[in-house]
Amino acid sequence: MTTADQSVDAPTEFHIPTQEITAREVIDLFQGHRSGIRVMFGELGSKITLPEYKGLETENRSGEAFVLYPEAIALNGTVVPPESFMEVFQPQEMSDIEAREAMFCDKVSTGKPLVVLQTYDGLVRINIFSGAFSKPAMEVSRIGDAALSAGGFTYSERVEYQRAVAQLYAPVARYHRAEHLSSRKGRHTLIEHDDCLAFATHLVGTGLVLESQGLMGSYFTDRVIYVTSATAQSLSALTALATVPTEINIGTMTWGLSEGIGPDRQHKNYVTTAPFPEYQTAFGNRIFLLGDMGDGGAFALGLPWNLFRLDARGLVGPSDPLRQACAVGLTEPGPLRIGYAKGGYLTDSLYQWALPGCGKQSPSVMAVGKRIDVPELGFGLRLDDFLDPIGRYVQSH
Repeated sequence: MTTADQSVDAPTEFHIPTQEITAREVIDLFQGHRSGIRVMFGELGSKITLPEYKGLETENRSGEAFVLYPEAIALNGTVVPPESFMEVFQPQEMSDIEAREAMFCDKVSTGKPLVVLQTYDGLVRINIFSGAFSKPAMEVSRIGDAALSAGGFTYSERVEYQRAVAQLYAPVARYHRAEHLSSRKGRHTLIEHDDCLAFATHLVGTGLVLESQGLMGSYFTDRVIYVTSATAQSLSALTALATVPTEINIGTMTWGLSEGIGPDRQHKNYVTTAPFPEYQTAFGNRIFLLGDMGDGGAFALGLPWNLFRLDARGLVGPSDPLRQACAVGLTEPGPLRIGYAKGGYLTDSLYQWALPGCGKQSPSVMAVGKRIDVPELGFGLRLDDFLDPIGRYVQSH
């Protein structure tokens, strides 16, 4: 497989990706280029500053850590066939055919996952709670695709979009409630929230930073991830670099990543439909499944989970682009819960809304995780307000 060539004439229109890559090829790409992924951080409590580069915004030059990926592992414009995915992630207690049918069904779980997938060695487990054509998934796709085409969400669209996301996310959040509300003796579980996993820029990057700091494995012995939706590409990438038992709980399973348009590949790595008969029957020529979740998940008045939003409780200054994070309850008992601004504002609030009482005084960090894409550096992630609060949590536990 050859990833999308950035040097050819830039596409001017979005299209459904057709460039196939298998889950095994994604894993091999990440493992083969692991030495080319740069993880940079300063002394604990200090920040590092990158030189000025064209395309690198001033606010993204300084941070606690940076993770930069080589272009060799760019996955924009690719699609993963489900059959290849299930060669790496085996369905549990059902056949491959039954698993595919469940992933493309119209149901939302009211308890256990619809589909459970696991690697041969058991290191990574994936729990899927909604079918691709469930009512809330169809609503998220309809609203998100239209808003992206129109250049942004209206207020009413944002409200309806979040209501649909909440229906997908609630069963994900409620799973394993008792187990995750308190750490098991001798083990420290890291709980992470994000709106979706497309390329998994954030969560691959945070895992590598924690590993480089000597925390992943030696301190955090388990990793539990909650997202509304995840691509096969992102799950394969996370698996390629996983060093601790990892459970990934997702609303819907997806398979395509947009190539992007223009010389800068605007809107690359957005979650798309795929050239599968199931999508063609349900969506016709629709391209985007989620739209811009960061825009759709922005604060909107009148929603019940606003009570738990960190950017609506005076803890965060949304008007200041350099201060979008906070940490609460770091000395309290329980596992550490981390979200990444700004997408994490919605999913963290939905987690607490779905589990009444779970967020009260529990250790929680809302870190800054910003994607960067600079030709001279590669593409990747700036992290801030991340290592310092994690260090304080570890010292208290």
